[in-house]
Amino acid sequence: MNLKSPQITRISGNWESLKSPQITRISGNWESLKSPQITRISGNWESKIMYRLSLIVAFLFCIHGSLSAESNFSPSPASGADVGYILFSPTTQETLLAHNTNKLFSYASNVKLLTAWVALEKLGGGFRYHTHFIYDPQIRVLYIQAGGDLAMVTEDLLAIALELKIRGVTQVDSVVIDDFLYGDAGVVVSAGHGSGDRSYLADASPLCLNYNAVQITISPTTVGHKADVWIHTPSAYFLIDNQTKTVAGTGRRLKVSTTATDDHRTQVTVSGTVGRDRKRPPRYSRKIYHPTYHYAAALLHALSIDVEPPIIRRNLPEDMIKKNRYIRYTFQSIPLREIVRKMNLHSSNMMAESIQCYLGQKFSGGAENGVEFLKSYAFQELQESANIINGSGLGKNYLTPQFMVKLLNHAYGNVFLSIDFFGSLPVFGEEGTLRRTPGFDQPGVARAKTGLLTGVSSMSGLMRNEAGDVYLFTFVVNNYPGAASVDRITYRNRFLRYVWENVINGETK
Repeated sequence: MNLKSPQITRISGNWESLKSPQITRISGNWESLKSPQITRISGNWESKIMYRLSLIVAFLFCIHGSLSAESNFSPSPASGADVGYILFSPTTQETLLAHNTNKLFSYASNVKLLTAWVALEKLGGGFRYHTHFIYDPQIRVLYIQAGGDLAMVTEDLLAIALELKIRGVTQVDSVVIDDFLYGDAGVVVSAGHGSGDRSYLADASPLCLNYNAVQITISPTTVGHKADVWIHTPSAYFLIDNQTKTVAGTGRRLKVSTTATDDHRTQVTVSGTVGRDRKRPPRYSRKIYHPTYHYAAALLHALSIDVEPPIIRRNLPEDMIKKNRYIRYTFQSIPLREIVRKMNLHSSNMMAESIQCYLGQKFSGGAENGVEFLKSYAFQELQESANIINGSGLGKNYLTPQFMVKLLNHAYGNVFLSIDFFGSLPVFGEEGTLRRTPGFDQPGVARAKTGLLTGVSSMSGLMRNEAGDVYLFTFVVNNYPGAASVDRITYRNRFLRYVWENVINGETK
């Protein structure tokens, strides 16, 4: 391409013709240079200055630092210092709204956007995890080699059990499991978890079932008697301590907890009262402990093995699955694009941290390096620092609005992978964490990832206007006054309503 003079660049969101290269940006303002510095642009060569103007000025400078695109969005009742947002057009590379773009905020589960994108780019949307099953009929030993499948549920396990039965696995005297993919412990407790037994605190592991959580249902019986406690993953793995009582009426005062036992099981303790006349029995979701033993016990139950054999953890030789005298079966997970969608739809911390571990193991020398791998990607590909301690957003993870929009814009520019990425996000007002949208009743206008912690509410993704034009956006508030989560959710939805009514659809409706 033969250029006699630079004809086009982009300044503060507008395309303008330059007869001579006399514009740069200093401390957030565009200022004229006293003398042009470009003297030669010919043939197929472009100067470094023009390269920066075309690639850096067009996007980075447009959302960096103090911007002219200020909004009238009122931050009340939060402080303006505790709110950050950007509204950006990927078509024109124009910033329409911006506030506190370079300030660090706790973004909660919006961190999963980075985890999801890096996984899709590095592994591909069609990637599948493999779990290998090997059976030695001579000594009746079932070997399992964990491959990191984080999406296996009970229905999958039943299908595996049927396949193994068909292939001749009817008796099992012992189970040997290689679950060392992420280290010696067989489980990874990521930074930021703290203590607790809620299912959103479930740990990552190379062999897991039902997201390393269990659903517990308490059904009332006869007044004065214990309620029935149902475990939705039947096996000998769970110990139940039922301290409940059925009472008259429809009320409930229940406490449900899970704890680890010394023999690698999970004890479920349920106490309190439940009303006989309740229309729906209460359900609770809690984390499980010792996920390898949980998985093995559930598989043995599905295989109808009555006598519980010993479960042994041991490294398996790589060539074991190739030996002809063994019965072999390999289970493939659902594709990564579907896994990422499940993760973002329900904001699963365990899934995000499992992906983080797998990326570290595959690309950076070990599962423990997964977070650093994500941070390195952000620095190399986005030229941004990611102040994160895990891939889920739990705990002290800090990002800037600029980081978030640069990530979204980077993904939007990859036409093929962007389908998997943006398609994994919940649809506003329709599904997942965005099924209920108090404060803005406009279903289908956005696809976004939500984030929610104490005092924190965030949402990042893309939205459309009435004409079908697409915009990227991010919004975050920290230190929000008031403890009710619905207030924080309503507050962030108010921002989208402001954008819809006052910015992307023209005049105020």
